[in-house]
Amino acid sequence: MIVSTTEQLPGYRIDRILGPVMGVIAAAPAGGLGLAFEAIGGGEAATFSQFSFGARHEALSRMTAEAGRAGGNAVLAVRFDSRPIGDSFVEVCAYGTAVVATALPPR
Repeated sequence: MIVSTTEQLPGYRIDRILGPVMGVIAAAPAGGLGLAFEAIGGGEAATFSQFSFGARHEALSRMTAEAGRAGGNAVLAVRFDSRPIGDSFVEVCAYGTAVVATALPPR
C-alpha cells in the first residue's frame, strides 16, 4: 500500500478515486501520574511520546486496511488529527483519499 501526504503520485497514474478512508483509535496512555514526573524540568515525556507514535501507527494501519477493503492500492493526501477525550483518553485519526494507482512505464 502506497501512503503519501501529497495529492499526486509522481510516476503513477491515478485510475480511480475510491473516496475518503480513515483509521481511528481512542486510547489512554498507561502510566498515569508517572507520565507527569517524566516531564519535570522540561524534559521529554518518553512514555507519552512512545504512546503517541504507537497510536498514530495504529490509526495509519487501520486507514490502509480500509483502503485495501475498498479496492485501493494507495492513499493520498494523508493527514493526522488528534484530540483529547475527557481527562484520560486521546483520539487519533489518520485520513486520506483511497485510490487505484498504476505505475507509469519508465521514459
